[in-house]
Amino acid sequence: MDSSGRQQAGAKVCRICGEDCSHRPRTRDGAGHYYCNACYDRLRRQQATAAPAKRTARAEPATTDDDLSAMAELASPGVHHAESDEPVARCESCGAPLAPRAVFCTNCGFDRNTGRRRSLAEADAATGALSAFGAYFAAVPGALLFLFRLRNVGVFACAWVVLCTGLMGGAMILATGSLRLFPVGVAAIFLAEGVIAAFCFEIVQRSAEGHDALPSLPLSMDFEEWWSELMVPLFSFALTCLIATGPAMIYFVMSLFVPSMAELSPDLHWAVLGGLLGLGLFLWPMLMLGLAVGGPGAIVLFGGTVRTLLRTFPAYVCTVLIVYGSAALLGYVGVRLHHAQTSGLLLTAIIIGVRVYAQIAAMRAIGTYYYRFQDRFPW
Repeated sequence: MDSSGRQQAGAKVCRICGEDCSHRPRTRDGAGHYYCNACYDRLRRQQATAAPAKRTARAEPATTDDDLSAMAELASPGVHHAESDEPVARCESCGAPLAPRAVFCTNCGFDRNTGRRRSLAEADAATGALSAFGAYFAAVPGALLFLFRLRNVGVFACAWVVLCTGLMGGAMILATGSLRLFPVGVAAIFLAEGVIAAFCFEIVQRSAEGHDALPSLPLSMDFEEWWSELMVPLFSFALTCLIATGPAMIYFVMSLFVPSMAELSPDLHWAVLGGLLGLGLFLWPMLMLGLAVGGPGAIVLFGGTVRTLLRTFPAYVCTVLIVYGSAALLGYVGVRLHHAQTSGLLLTAIIIGVRVYAQIAAMRAIGTYYYRFQDRFPW
């Protein structure tokens, strides 16, 4: 789709370079066309250079070149900075026009906060980082309030029914104690969990691409595809949990069977065990994101992943809080319903519904985190 088409769809797209400038310093003309400030400043300088030549060639037909047409629109009295009626601000260093509340001058790199010039690369990087963080935190409520879209409600209800049918039906079959039906009960539970695991990976992938709508559940595959489409995602999900908790589990086993470690104080053991478990759980969302978007090889790129985490630390902490806050919501609802003496089947169904909501919210937060900072990832 061209830039004009995207503008009609509501996006703030620069008419010159075609880039989305929704979260960058921008300028809007009287006709509603947007320009990023870098293109705006460059075209104004070109216009100033071309002005003498235009005065000597007034008798010639007007040019139809898109850039000169854009410069004529920018020079018109209708041009004003986006979403503001304030007078145009000027850079204290070079006098170039600035967008309202702009921190950096895109012409000379002057930082209005520090009072010194930065290189344009530094200014662009800082502006891009601020825009990415702002866009991420603005998108977080949408990750949690996905049920406000009618289609998402239908997908959520479908996932709820599938998980209730698999888990509750499988548990009832196992409760009969029949050895002949035992494989059927186990298969029902594994298939339901496989559907939800594949659904979770798909949510991360679609959110990482910027989609707000939930994907459909993987229910239409052929019987021959059930292993690759359901069991592989289920075991991949289990693998992320194993990697996250593995160091703590290894340390716990060693503390029991290694004589030299058995002599250490119990407080030290618990501190180390808690630290390893906490670190693993903190990194779990990144492991999930790596498998969903970068593939198995993304887990090996540990150094690049750590650099990404450090460069986006506030947003990643927010993602972690959403992930485990959703899990805490599940536990809270379960405890309250238990104390309320809710009947067994109804209690189980409600808890499963809260679990589905918590997993969807967590996966959407993980995917949104990648979407806003994808240029900082090694994969």
